[in-house]
Amino acid sequence: MRDEDEAVRLDASYALGAQEAVDALIDALRCEAAERWQGNLDRGDFTDPGQFDAPYGLAAAGAAAATALGYIAPAAASTALRAALADGEYVRAWAASGLQTA
Repeated sequence: MRDEDEAVRLDASYALGAQEAVDALIDALRCEAAERWQGNLDRGDFTDPGQFDAPYGLAAAGAAAATALGYIAPAAASTALRAALADGEYVRAWAASGLQTA
């Protein structure tokens, strides 16, 4: 997830999400925040300072990520996330953005 190519980083994030590797994704998010926050601020091109790649994997992990992060009880997580994310890729991207700000 440290490749210079954004597509490679996102593919890695989604792959980890598909494996429900939530702990690895949370660790990656912590590293990204430490390494990229200031750089994103300094870009001056309207980049969100919290624009990281790991949250996309967390969104892909779905219920596993939501329960690990304490957002929703395990029994309700699968149903709630499926309903919320059924609208497509745009909704999933915003869900990932929301997870990164937690």
